[in-house]
Amino acid sequence: MAKIKATISLKGLERLLKKFPEALDLKTGGAMVDQVTREMRSMISKGVSPIEGKGRFPDYKAVAAAKPFKEAASQITKAIREGDTTLHKSDSKSYRNLARAAEKRGYPYNVRKDFPDKRPKPVNLKLSGKFLRSLTGKVNINKSDARRYFEVRIGFFNKESVAKESGHRYGAPKPGDQPHRPIIPVDNEKLAKRLQLIIRDVIRKAIDRVRNK
Repeated sequence: MAKIKATISLKGLERLLKKFPEALDLKTGGAMVDQVTREMRSMISKGVSPIEGKGRFPDYKAVAAAKPFKEAASQITKAIREGDTTLHKSDSKSYRNLARAAEKRGYPYNVRKDFPDKRPKPVNLKLSGKFLRSLTGKVNINKSDARRYFEVRIGFFNKESVAKESGHRYGAPKPGDQPHRPIIPVDNEKLAKRLQLIIRDVIRKAIDRVRNK
């Protein structure tokens, strides 16, 4: 199971949570799951990792392979416009043909027939949409005085999506086949700042809800 296990700073809220522990209830947990998963999908749809410091996902392999050919074609075109008589438009065309050939051999161009909306940019990990729709969460609460805890797990809980998430994190079986694009924090990784702020805001509103009863 691929799930988020990340530490969130609750500085400034600890005292209030000790005073109003009932704020961490199923309603609060449900709000966290709903708002965090919604924002994670939004980030991923823009090609941005939900993990702090990871930034944008790297280009698809076919896009990266075509890039130097496109750059060469653009440089030739620019040089011709600036008066270079040693170059010809056919030189630029040759590089553009090489770029198109590189693109046709790989993803996402090779799936456009079945998924016409799939574009090379942004790199959003979305094909049919099934994978990202399976990003969800679970809330566990133990209210006993002896062992009270509040746990929200967000991630992928079905075998197929877990395998896909692992593929995005560690890449394809063959080195170089697929760049790493992790979306679930592990070890010392943290959620992106905007997601941490969402969690803090949900908790703060839950405390206000209980305090103002």
